[in-house]
Amino acid sequence: MIRPYAARDLDELLDVWEQASRLAHPFLDDVFFRRERKAIVDVYLPMTETWVYLVVDSFVFPFPRRSAADAGRRHRCLDPRPGL
Repeated sequence: MIRPYAARDLDELLDVWEQASRLAHPFLDDVFFRRERKAIVDVYLPMTETWVYLVVDSFVFPFPRRSAADAGRRHRCLDPRPGL
C-alpha cells in the first residue's frame, strides 16, 4: 500500500535513508549522518510531499518529491532488508 507519510513513519524512514546512504557513500563519516538526519527532520520533510510504501510486514519505504515540479518523475527505492 502507498500512502502519505505520517509522523509515526519518521524513525523507519530515517533508518532506510541512512542505510541506503551509507551503502552509496561509504566515505561519509558519522558526523555527516547525524547532521543530515537532523536536516531531514527540520528542513527537508517539512518542504516536501512524501509518500511511503508499506509491504506486508509494515516496512516503510520513503518516496519523497522535492517539489510539485517532480510530480511526474519516478523515484527508486533501495530495499535494505537482507535476503530480498
